[in-house]
Amino acid sequence: MAKLPNEKYFEYFQTICNIEHASYYPQKIIPALKKLILELGYQPKIDAQHNLFFKIPASRGYEKRPSVLLQAHTDMVFVSKKNSKNKNVKIQVNGDKLSANGTSLGADNGIGVSYILAIAADHKIRHPELEILLTWNEEVTPQGITKFNYHLIKSRYMINLDNEDLAKVEIGCAGVKRYLISCSLPDSTSLHHDNTYTQMAFTIAGLKGGHSGANIGALRANAIALMFNILYAYALETNDFGIAFNEIINPANVIPSSSSIDLLLPKQKINQFKQFVRNRVCQYQKFFRDENPIKYTFLPISKKQKYFNLKDEINQKLLCSLGNVPNPVPYYNEQFQMYEVSYNWFQFTPTKTGFTIGISVRATNENGFALLVQQMLGILRLANLNPHIISRAESSLTWTPVFKKHTDSFPLLTIYQNAFKKITKNNVISEICKGGLECGFIVNKIPTMQAISIGPDIFEPHSVDENSSIKSIRLCYKIILQTLKKIN
Repeated sequence: MAKLPNEKYFEYFQTICNIEHASYYPQKIIPALKKLILELGYQPKIDAQHNLFFKIPASRGYEKRPSVLLQAHTDMVFVSKKNSKNKNVKIQVNGDKLSANGTSLGADNGIGVSYILAIAADHKIRHPELEILLTWNEEVTPQGITKFNYHLIKSRYMINLDNEDLAKVEIGCAGVKRYLISCSLPDSTSLHHDNTYTQMAFTIAGLKGGHSGANIGALRANAIALMFNILYAYALETNDFGIAFNEIINPANVIPSSSSIDLLLPKQKINQFKQFVRNRVCQYQKFFRDENPIKYTFLPISKKQKYFNLKDEINQKLLCSLGNVPNPVPYYNEQFQMYEVSYNWFQFTPTKTGFTIGISVRATNENGFALLVQQMLGILRLANLNPHIISRAESSLTWTPVFKKHTDSFPLLTIYQNAFKKITKNNVISEICKGGLECGFIVNKIPTMQAISIGPDIFEPHSVDENSSIKSIRLCYKIILQTLKKIN
């Protein structure tokens, strides 16, 4: 493997990767960043939510130009092939490809943080006053950005560095809400097993997973939904089996890549079930064209637990509802080429009285959230599961493009478009982000703020296949500097 290039931002990225900075683990990364910023000669303010804020004075001759807020987040989605407790990232360089050894890379948003540190370290760069906001826990909760003291921000231009496509500049985004829905199981019969039945753990694994915003529209499978759909389809052929639920928990912004359920099968029908799964997976593989080879296993187990009898009509309705959840992208906006509504089923947790489902919903307006949740609750009610929302959390606010709110110009976008054209010789594409961005919170708090979101090419974020292009990282940095140089 080759070494990292010697640009300052790559050096800072290596430093960040050497320090644990997965969401919920600020203990090492925040003090380390504070130390770095102090060594560069700045005085960062750190609040109770681990947000860092500091200012970089304007270059000589730029004192009267409008100040700019540069923003990134310091946490990452850490995914490991081996569920490692060591949450450090080992960078790999292979040609133009930057990746990690067995884990997610954390280019989302470590590269953005590294850009900011490199700008802070280089006093030759020409720029107006820069306000720097590094937020914490963006990947799992909006608590960092929502608890930040917005009165500290004086800028009316904002550049968010959390985008993942160099060719595009985001000028709006969907909002994101996470729901936990509790379901109560009606009284039903259990399947009592004897020596004619076999207990088996049925597992689906090896799926691509990925970002529940950027990748939700790709033809990929959600492992939880796929598992229940296979079992429901099998129940249409024979109801002579039982199911027992296992807990499945993923980060809300990660498409589940594995799931498992315990089954009680007649011994004489085990081969029939295995063949059914093989055939069904072959069908799914043709449909989910952007998917890894779908892996599945059947392991014998021995547990003392209740198995829901699929001969019971109540349990049939239960499996029917779980096997027919809505399409993850039910509504698409052709004008802005984005999903009006999408969702990710990230959690299934058995409880004493039933189970809890976790879904993360992305929508461009409140009607979208209400529509999707209404559909989900409706399907669960058809099975008499008495569903009710026990928790809802807003992890990103809808960010409406500035040109839809105002009739005047969008100077920041124009400056960036010109900078992009000068550096790349191409035109940048303006779009509304499929995922949530922290711009939404800031623009909603400071309505006069003009904001854009940019970044280098990052592929397969939130997965062990996450990688980035070194060329695009270099280009993005040059475009940022050209944009700052032309702010007026």
